[in-house]
Amino acid sequence: MGNVTRIKPVMTSGRSGGSGSGPAKWIFAALGGIAVAAAAVALADMGVGPVLVIAAIVLGVAGVAAQFAPQQSLKIAGVASLVVALVGSAGLLAGVLKYEDADLASSPTLDALAPATTTPVAAVTSGPVRSGEGWYDLALHEPVDSGEGQELIASIAIGVGKDPFPNSIRGSQISTAAQPRNFSTWAVAGKCTRLSVWVGKDAASSQPEGTGQFVVKADDLEIISRQAGVGDAPQHVEVDISTIARLTLLDVRANRDADNAWGTPRAFCTAPPGKFRS
Repeated sequence: MGNVTRIKPVMTSGRSGGSGSGPAKWIFAALGGIAVAAAAVALADMGVGPVLVIAAIVLGVAGVAAQFAPQQSLKIAGVASLVVALVGSAGLLAGVLKYEDADLASSPTLDALAPATTTPVAAVTSGPVRSGEGWYDLALHEPVDSGEGQELIASIAIGVGKDPFPNSIRGSQISTAAQPRNFSTWAVAGKCTRLSVWVGKDAASSQPEGTGQFVVKADDLEIISRQAGVGDAPQHVEVDISTIARLTLLDVRANRDADNAWGTPRAFCTAPPGKFRS
């Protein structure tokens, strides 16, 4: 008998065709990555906190990476992560955009002058709703967050100053750094470059004593602080706010102190710093 050559059967892997869904997988991953990157850039541009931006990126990257895992359960979890990242980003953007006043009428009444460095502010923004570059009275625009201790005052005299300040803010409640009640916050990301305000004690306050502290905060960081008593003249504060997302005016007041006064707080912006108060 001649030699018989035995041919061993070829064992095929259960993963044959693993690249069969390759094009679809790569297309899905690319579109998901682009969507997550666009959402992260949009969130950052709108001034959303870095923690939320990073969380959206991590979820998106995890979702894209899971598409290349062999287990079907990981791929499904990855799709869920992408959906959460994109839907969550859309919700955050909607929350920020609701404070944008896109329907403001274009009827400017304020000269769009470049902000001065340390010179006093003369005219104030009042009258019709306006848009475009110029000085905006913060007291006339709704903040995105505020305590119950600050109120809009049509006109206020500060300390021993003779001239009253229109469109101002008064802080009348007990307020501390640990328990702030006298504060207002505006969303100024990407549209405001300078703050101008006069600070001091309300000359008409029923309390005749005390020293108030006036703090300007960029996001959660204190960038300038001033102190003033009833017998002090108004102090002018002007500061660069071009790199911040949220501007906060916080004043500190003890129980027997005279009320605090923010005289005509204004920001130089390319668009309104909030919805115009009705």
